[in-house]
Amino acid sequence: MPSLAVSVRIDPEVKDRLSSIARLERRTTSDVIKLAIEHYLATYDELHPQFRADILAGLREMREGKATPYVSG
Repeated sequence: MPSLAVSVRIDPEVKDRLSSIARLERRTTSDVIKLAIEHYLATYDELHPQFRADILAGLREMREGKATPYVSG
């Protein structure tokens, strides 16, 4: 399957960090971004369902009075 070009806006600091990593790994910035996206997609399917389940369990415990909400400050 042919590659697809995608445009994205990122902060200059992020671009600089990606460029630094690319130089260290002797890759193109595009390759580093591609690897990061592939990693995100692979872990999303593994982590996201558990993250959602944990949030729902926490909300249920709060409704049942078994947990205390965290308040920053």
